[in-house]
Amino acid sequence: MAKVFRAALPGYNALTDTDQDHFSLYTDQDNILIKEKARGSVSLDSGETETVAHGLAYVPFVLVYGKQTTISVTNWFLCGTKDEFLVHFAVNSTNLLITKIGNGCAGQAKYYIFYDQQV
Repeated sequence: MAKVFRAALPGYNALTDTDQDHFSLYTDQDNILIKEKARGSVSLDSGETETVAHGLAYVPFVLVYGKQTTISVTNWFLCGTKDEFLVHFAVNSTNLLITKIGNGCAGQAKYYIFYDQQV
């Protein structure tokens, strides 16, 4: 028997309900603990900002990875909000904003938006 971990939302039975939308946490052999709402990628020129509407009425948890495309190194790195990151991001209750810092180099970013509310 597969190991299962489920935490149902109020009003739902974790033992009998099978609709994953009725759970705050749901994991088994085919599902993961965190629910992904959207993913995508964008290409950015130096200093450019891309806006991605997420359609949630709260600030969701997001992960953004970036890389410069004008150099031979093609490693992806986790992005943040501080100056040491080449790609910055900000998220509010309506949009994810991804900005390539203006250092004269173009870049790419991959983003993942999750249903979990950022605390």
